[in-house]
Amino acid sequence: MRARSKIVLMAFFVPFCGLAGGLTGTILDPQHLAVPNATITLNCSGKAKFARSDTQGRFGFSDADWAEDCSISVTCPGFAPVYERLVGREPRDLSIRLALAPVRESVTVMALLEDPSALLRTSLTSVSLSDDELKRISNNTADLIRYAKERAGATVGQTVVYVDGLPGGELPPSDRVARITVNANPFSAEYADGDITAINVTTKGPGRQVRLSFGGASLGVGGRDTLIPNLQSKSRNEGGGMTGPIPYLPFTFSAHFSIGSNQADVPLPTVIPSTAQASRQTNARFASVENHSKVGSLDLYYSGGESLGAHLAYYESRSNGSNLGVGGLTLPEAGFRSSLTIREARATTSTRGDRFEYRGGFVMTQMSSDTHANSEGPGVSVLGGFVAGGAPFTRGTSVRSTWTLKNVVESTPGPPSWSAGMTVSRSSDFKQDIPNPAGSFTFETDQAYADALAGAPTGTWFVTRGNGTLHHATLTAAPFVHKEVVRLPHLLVTGGLRADYQAGLGTLLSPRLAGAAQWWSFVFRASAGLFARDIGNNVLVRVLETDGSRLQEFMASGVPIFGTFTTPVENQSSIRTRFAPDLTRPRQLMEKASVERRLGQFTLNIEYTSTRDRHLLGSRRLADGSGWLDLLESNRSAERHRLHPQVRYKWGRHSAAIHYEWVHSHDDTDGPFSFPARQENIRADWARSAGIPAHSITLTDSFQLPGAVSVTLTDSLRGSAPFNITTGLDSANDGLYTDRGGLARNSGNGPGYNSLELYASKRIALPNPSPKTHKKIYVNLGAQGDNLLGNRNFTGFGSVVGSPTFGRPLGTLPGRSLRFWLNLD
Repeated sequence: MRARSKIVLMAFFVPFCGLAGGLTGTILDPQHLAVPNATITLNCSGKAKFARSDTQGRFGFSDADWAEDCSISVTCPGFAPVYERLVGREPRDLSIRLALAPVRESVTVMALLEDPSALLRTSLTSVSLSDDELKRISNNTADLIRYAKERAGATVGQTVVYVDGLPGGELPPSDRVARITVNANPFSAEYADGDITAINVTTKGPGRQVRLSFGGASLGVGGRDTLIPNLQSKSRNEGGGMTGPIPYLPFTFSAHFSIGSNQADVPLPTVIPSTAQASRQTNARFASVENHSKVGSLDLYYSGGESLGAHLAYYESRSNGSNLGVGGLTLPEAGFRSSLTIREARATTSTRGDRFEYRGGFVMTQMSSDTHANSEGPGVSVLGGFVAGGAPFTRGTSVRSTWTLKNVVESTPGPPSWSAGMTVSRSSDFKQDIPNPAGSFTFETDQAYADALAGAPTGTWFVTRGNGTLHHATLTAAPFVHKEVVRLPHLLVTGGLRADYQAGLGTLLSPRLAGAAQWWSFVFRASAGLFARDIGNNVLVRVLETDGSRLQEFMASGVPIFGTFTTPVENQSSIRTRFAPDLTRPRQLMEKASVERRLGQFTLNIEYTSTRDRHLLGSRRLADGSGWLDLLESNRSAERHRLHPQVRYKWGRHSAAIHYEWVHSHDDTDGPFSFPARQENIRADWARSAGIPAHSITLTDSFQLPGAVSVTLTDSLRGSAPFNITTGLDSANDGLYTDRGGLARNSGNGPGYNSLELYASKRIALPNPSPKTHKKIYVNLGAQGDNLLGNRNFTGFGSVVGSPTFGRPLGTLPGRSLRFWLNLD
């Protein structure tokens, strides 16, 4: 064990091409270009060692891996296999040239899967996209993730992003993306996502050649909000980078920077009583929202072939925004300006042995923000009319720090038959909020607001006092093990167990089971598992912040507007927040079954998914002596049934897919701090889930035009989604305004959604001024069109019955836009 540790440590300091007594080499194609991801097998005395060529075609075996009588073989898809005997044991550096595989014509009557691991594509929304396909889409990583979701048909619901298997804060530059995988294995015990779309971004190291890249030349037009004509929207972005080797060391580096800004006019479809407009001087139809950002990253890579690899990365971004929170019913004076700094350090490593492979990493992220309200005056809100005046807090400072440590060991060679590991995370929040001493006033109707201006006591006053400084941290840990239970030529069953621990809330065991079988041209899959949900540290902080020991919240009804309340008024009552004594962690039981059949160039699938969420979080406001107590409870639930047919087509370079999804989803909560209409009857809130459409369709089509122009079209269509309708009245006199006037929760039907996207690109090689260097310069030209049909995709409607904005659209997503981009590398 000590000898092996010494070898690993030496690998960090000895250049790859100089392993003492070792065997190294380069895999080349017929044009003498490097071949990555080729499998190299070294067989000595019946014992096989494995390696894989890196991005430069390099591979290596240490002195301990080979003896005097050995043979080496190389295999790679699309190339003929190579076999060679090695004589002697002197150190050497091989150059192995592959020949193209011969082309044979054949007729396949029935395709049987020889590798049963291919059966475990456990979800129809699983897709894996390589950098060769992604670089034809966009030079923006966020756009690549959006496209990957569209390809997978996973456009509805929550999304979580991982970078190299670790929680992702800052996204890597697009040219460092090696692969994007969507829902790789939802039932793996390694993760706890459940029915959440999981995106894993795998990064790659640069080659050992110095390259400069210019990735910021982009020109965008359109993208305006379509609710009010002639609104303006503009953005710009400049960036570049440099990659290359560190001389005399087996390390390569990558440095990137970008500077961007965007400005957009947002509509203000507010309605202010005519008696108040003169005094408030607020009748603008739109406001301008701006944001400026600077992003930089530095990556350091070490590659020891397939046996050892490491990656260190540091990301930092700074952004400043103005008029944030403005739009819809919120006027500019109720907005705020903010500065945000994000720093992230990430380290990952992997090493491969004869029987085991280790991969792990550590990521630490810190987000610091400062916010300042546009106004320090009293806030004014007319339900369904407008939100104006000052914010509840005039200034706020927050620092969120998180770190995650992950270690995984799995069997080799071949697909892992078992894996085990542990993930440990810590999240810490520091907050310092300065309350608005003037508080805010809420009015049920515009008439009540007009009467208040005349001196009538028609408002409800909310104010917060005290010191809003708080620091809190929480720790979670999750050991897991996953193993093949049955492995036959046409049957594979795996199982796993995960133990999710959260400080203060105990441990919850999460078993998983997944299986797949092939019968003739059919593939059947079935999976089930329990998924634990952590209670976020931000939720815990909000409860502790308003428990009455730091910040004290007060409410008084029937007060005149703009009154000065330096002392408690007659009907003032306090509002405190507490955890329910039986608070427990949310969990989800998910079951999935699917059938797949391939017919020629078509693949037909249908999948059914059932999820049952229990112990979801929600709040209730209960009378507590002379005040109110907001109780955070874990007694809410949700159920969802999804039917997902899919048709895929592929012929040559033309591929297409269509996804249809029918969803029947019900719940009785909108989150930890949502309240029911009637505090004593939670069950009455059981209704359709807000924002989840019953029907959605996603289409993707990729093909190539003459001149090697790659074109991809995607179209996302979603049906009506429910939203909640209220009366705007405080019938219980508790300051919540959740009364629905007898209507069911989420009884409104929102508009549908349709957006057609276009991605087109072409890669052009420039003349090489120095052919001997084998360095080529490429120009990547691209065009991206969003919402090409110019559909008005509304973001919301007025939901207060009887208000001036009821049933009127409050905003839209960006309209038709076209962006041209250029990358030089």
